[in-house]
Amino acid sequence: MKICPYCSQLVETNHPYCPNCNKPLVSNLGKSGDKRSDIGFSDPKPFSLEIDNQDEIYEQTILEDDEIDREIKKIDNLLESKEILGDPIPGSLLLEKSSLFYRKRDLPNALRNLELALRNFEEEDDLFNVAICHNEIGLMQEDTGYFDQAIYHFNRSLEILKEVKDNPKVIKVLNNLGNIYYSIKDLEQSYKFYQEALDLC
Repeated sequence: MKICPYCSQLVETNHPYCPNCNKPLVSNLGKSGDKRSDIGFSDPKPFSLEIDNQDEIYEQTILEDDEIDREIKKIDNLLESKEILGDPIPGSLLLEKSSLFYRKRDLPNALRNLELALRNFEEEDDLFNVAICHNEIGLMQEDTGYFDQAIYHFNRSLEILKEVKDNPKVIKVLNNLGNIYYSIKDLEQSYKFYQEALDLC
């Protein structure tokens, strides 16, 4: 099981999308659960956590961040060796690196690596992964409050997924568009995208 970074609900490890909030989960997260999201939410009395318990969670978060840093370093070494050898850099490595930065909640680095992965996938003409990158960038832009950019990336993802006829993923992206329009209080647009997703089910 892993924890959805958007709604903090438990999700089966093999699910690419959260069944609770319908948001795609960042790919290749590796180990499950972001323990940082557990602070204050696991106890029905939010301010009843004892100091020792908070210290334990903090130490666990530090250990998890150290593990993530080691994984990032491994990927950096692999990318450096590919660059030295003149081998093409696979977008999948950049996508994985982005997901690790996202787990650390380092959104600027996660976004930068996603944009590099997007360029690589575009050069490789890998439409499916281009769509995934646009969707992930949209989710990160939504997290940071850049709703116009998020909408742009969700729309790009939607166009590509419709082109490759991947209806399950089309439904997820339509839900993302519905969610973002709902967030900015454009209920008419929100309803339109939710209805379109419902019609495809």
